[in-house]
Amino acid sequence: LHDLPSKYAPRIKTWGSDEDITAEDHVDQFNDFIDREGVDHEDVKLRLFAQSFTVEVRKWYKALTPGSIHNWNEFEDVFLRKWGNRTNLV
Repeated sequence: LHDLPSKYAPRIKTWGSDEDITAEDHVDQFNDFIDREGVDHEDVKLRLFAQSFTVEVRKWYKALTPGSIHNWNEFEDVFLRKWGNRTNLV
């Protein structure tokens, strides 16, 4: 595994299903963060994205079968199928 960016935690935006922004917007913001950080390694991208989840989304992520997601495109697809296009109940 490749190293995570130094002191990334305060700079990464977190997201939960009750946020004011959509899951799609969260993915866009995350991809902007990855671009700014110059992350080139897919394992880093996958681990950072998982760390951006809060509460209900983190529980969903932890319940995924280990080894069931193999790359960024698959993770993004699974995430958006579960959380995308949802009406926020704020």
